[in-house]
Amino acid sequence: MLCHFISFDVILCCFKPIYANVYQCMPMYANVCQFMPFYVILPFQTKFVLFLDCNEGTCIDRCLGRGRKGDSLEILKARFVGHYRDSMPIVEHFDKLGSLERVDTNRSVSDIFEEIKKVFSAYQT
Repeated sequence: MLCHFISFDVILCCFKPIYANVYQCMPMYANVCQFMPFYVILPFQTKFVLFLDCNEGTCIDRCLGRGRKGDSLEILKARFVGHYRDSMPIVEHFDKLGSLERVDTNRSVSDIFEEIKKVFSAYQT
């Protein structure tokens, strides 16, 4: 998964003590074919879907900065294009439903975290 989707484990660790009853997390699937069967059988209503929106340049810079073997500029560009192509129909689905919360991640990690906290706070019961 590219860097513009934060691991749900990280979100759970950060927010569970504060927002334990507010959210139910599900993985972001790579494409609609993987996602729709999961979505259709879920027994709960989705309050919101958090989409961490990152442009290609920022995403590639962050991936290159992690020093992982096999991360070349060409490979990362291809991954970004493929992931964007395959996952955007899911993002657009939730946007049409009015349940998408989009966070711009083309800035500092601390700014991103503060905005994510605001999104979760808006749904606190």
